[in-house]
Amino acid sequence: MKNNWDISTQTLRKKGFFYPNGKKVELPPGKKYHLFISCSSKDIQKVNKICEELEKRFFFRCMQFDRDFVPGKPLDDNIKTEMGKSVKVLIVMSPAFIDWCMSEAHEAIDSLKIIPLLLHPIEDEKFPIFLKRYRYIDAQKEEDVPAKIMDAYYHSEAVKRIVKQGEQELTAEEIKNQNGARLMSKTFIQQKPYRKKGYVFETGNLTNREREYLKSIHEKCEQQFEAAATLVSSQCLLKFYKIFALTKLTHAAAVLLGAIAVSSTMTLQYMAVLVSRDNRNMSKATFPFALFLGFALYIFFVLGTIVSRRKMKANVQNKLWHFVNKKYFRETKCLIVYEDSSVHQPSLMLIRYNTAPCQEYVNILLNKKEFHLDQDELKNVAAAKIEEKLEQLQCLGLLAEWFQLGVYDYNRHNTWLRKQCLCQLLEGNLIQRKVITV
Repeated sequence: MKNNWDISTQTLRKKGFFYPNGKKVELPPGKKYHLFISCSSKDIQKVNKICEELEKRFFFRCMQFDRDFVPGKPLDDNIKTEMGKSVKVLIVMSPAFIDWCMSEAHEAIDSLKIIPLLLHPIEDEKFPIFLKRYRYIDAQKEEDVPAKIMDAYYHSEAVKRIVKQGEQELTAEEIKNQNGARLMSKTFIQQKPYRKKGYVFETGNLTNREREYLKSIHEKCEQQFEAAATLVSSQCLLKFYKIFALTKLTHAAAVLLGAIAVSSTMTLQYMAVLVSRDNRNMSKATFPFALFLGFALYIFFVLGTIVSRRKMKANVQNKLWHFVNKKYFRETKCLIVYEDSSVHQPSLMLIRYNTAPCQEYVNILLNKKEFHLDQDELKNVAAAKIEEKLEQLQCLGLLAEWFQLGVYDYNRHNTWLRKQCLCQLLEGNLIQRKVITV
């Protein structure tokens, strides 16, 4: 005869319940939720159905922002507080999620284990590279998505990060100690300031937790981050970001410009007829020409907006380097970069970069090449070359788009994802190669 435990387990299995080793796993101390649900508000109805299944069938406790966030509390604080109370994060990926929730995904990867779920297909070129490195659950292919999530929760191998050949698994703390690793990000959100500034994009005030974290990195990190936020918020790119981000406002402005061109062209034609009092001056080609002109101006306005945004972004990166990073990075070993890979959600990113080992290596190379310089001059030249390369990487946006940097077989100075460090990027121009011809 089977005992009560066996009978209850069989009953649960028949009803669709399943736990590893036949029993429910309790939440660890200090944790309130099994899963923090990271998703777009546009997908909330489908996500709520999945959460309902997880809670009813598998007794999971899911943290849903529309239900569990504290009213009146800043969004960033809600996310960090509730994420800290969760064991894992369910990242529900969709085109809407890619547009609006990338900073939340970064936060999840940095702090907790994740379970990626692809709710709706995403174009390959828009699929975040850092999420491509994970096996994910495809909701379009799975018959029982909640069961698959439950399985991934208890068996992390199902959605473990894909490790490339020769790559080493690292803990979150080890990753943060690598050069180029992202430490923190702060999203610019649309706010309505006082007086007559209208709607602008600004960062919210740093939370107490963020201030403590920045101070734990370096005592001047908080000052560096606030200086960067103030600088970027004052730029035209952020003041008029609703236009530069190609929102409905951008297209409305382009349509208005085209409509003005069409009406102006037709008005001038009618005025010419009235002045001459001769209907023969009314050309049949005027209206098609006016429409063509309006459409051309619409396209020109949109393309001009894209080009302007890129130039203004480069200008922001340039100012961040000259007015913020150049002043602080030697002490804090950190860099602030502007990032807008998700166009509708621009943010400031804090990354680690200790240039001392690279500068020492460049100094050795220069000593072999510029032997006429003394040691102090060599150090100054090496420092200048390192700063020049950092400035180039920041202004080109490559510090924000870290995945675009080249990979080196030998990880000389502890760079994240084995990317080339500064001295590896410089050594090709510093090593003398003499060609002897006979």
